[in-house]
Amino acid sequence: MKTKGIVALLLSFVLLLSFVSCDIVFNVEDTSEGLENTETETESESKTETETKTEADKNENTNNNNNDNDSANENTNIGDTTNTDNNEAVEDSENTNNDTSEDNVNEDITNDSNTNEGDEVKEIVTMTYNIADSMNNIKALGRTSVGSSGLYCDNVATGIEFNAYIEGDLVIALTISRGSFTTDGVIEKSLNDDCYFTLFIDGVRVEERIKATKSSDATITLATFDEGGVHNIRFVKQTEPRNALCEIKTLSFTGYFEEKPQDAEHYIEFIGASTSCGYGNLTTVSAAIEAQKSENQDSTQAFPYLTAQNLGVDYSVVGASGIGLVKGFRPFNMPFMFGVTSAYRSQTEFYAPTRKPDAVIINLSGNDYNKGVKAEEWRAGAMSFIAQIRGIYGKDVPIIWIYMKDNTYFPTLTQNIFDDLGGEENGLYLCKTTNNTEGGNGHHNIAGQQKVAQEIAAFIQEKGILN
Repeated sequence: MKTKGIVALLLSFVLLLSFVSCDIVFNVEDTSEGLENTETETESESKTETETKTEADKNENTNNNNNDNDSANENTNIGDTTNTDNNEAVEDSENTNNDTSEDNVNEDITNDSNTNEGDEVKEIVTMTYNIADSMNNIKALGRTSVGSSGLYCDNVATGIEFNAYIEGDLVIALTISRGSFTTDGVIEKSLNDDCYFTLFIDGVRVEERIKATKSSDATITLATFDEGGVHNIRFVKQTEPRNALCEIKTLSFTGYFEEKPQDAEHYIEFIGASTSCGYGNLTTVSAAIEAQKSENQDSTQAFPYLTAQNLGVDYSVVGASGIGLVKGFRPFNMPFMFGVTSAYRSQTEFYAPTRKPDAVIINLSGNDYNKGVKAEEWRAGAMSFIAQIRGIYGKDVPIIWIYMKDNTYFPTLTQNIFDDLGGEENGLYLCKTTNNTEGGNGHHNIAGQQKVAQEIAAFIQEKGILN
């Protein structure tokens, strides 16, 4: 029994030792697993640091390449401030794709630069431009001619149009002079009056009239632009040549010219007397001596200019108050005035057209009637004048003869002439328009002029003359 007790005690001791041994093994295994996890995390952190360093090295190399390419961009765009967006686009492309080779990047830069190839870099400077030397940038309006020191804008509704970037003041310099005409060695002076102009900015009429004093050299600030910007400028003479002649000499402004305004698709020439010039359309006075003054007329509110605006066409106006087809109250008749560039400036500078009109509109007969021109004289004069016009512009140019009064025999005579020459089938048209006596000295006021312009435009469209 005693022996059995001892054996049992020994077995218990062995079992105890076995449990202790197993626990020690288990603990060692747990510690080993923790060490393995620690090593894995350490290796991961070490790898991250290595990759980060590698990426940093790549970025540094890329930045060095970008700096080199930025230098290339700066060299490419010297004097061209319009390529900033292109450079930024190239830089974004490089940062997005670091594998892009330097050659490819340069090729992209070249392509981006090509999108602006031919663009003119325009410097904002303060300049005075001689008009005679700037006609590549300026469109002449109406029947004008270029002199040695400027542009002669003598005829009705002549002027200039241009596009420009302008900051601050826009200043024009011009000379206003008195015209004359020599007949059989006798010099006849025209009226010596002030000269008025209309200014249009971006197609909008400036209501205040611009005045240049008679027989003077005038420097006038046309407008002031507080903020720089591109504008369309149109400067048009209101005053007929009988009252004042004009030479536009210079323009001064800070900025630069933009592209010259394009010609309209169609062009119409108007030939007429007082109503075509806007005589008396700004007054109601009945006395001729008052109605004829420059302050009382505005050719930019007369039917020729208004008709051109209604139709969206280019124009020229040859006219003088009191002139006749055969005979009127001027020292010359219309066939002579039509044949020269500016009758009150030079009687020897013959008209040499640079553009063929799509139609010629004539308004003559009143002064002939008042001067007692006979039917046979009118017929001969009209036939000759039609031949003169078609001799210059071609035998197919349409001619529209408008009349406003039917209490004389001239409309019937003219219709007979047109019928004899082939009528509308031969491009010869007679057009009746509204008479108006509410302006100065029994002439059209502005409302009457507008009505006539609407009627002529409608007639041209109805007949398809410009088609």
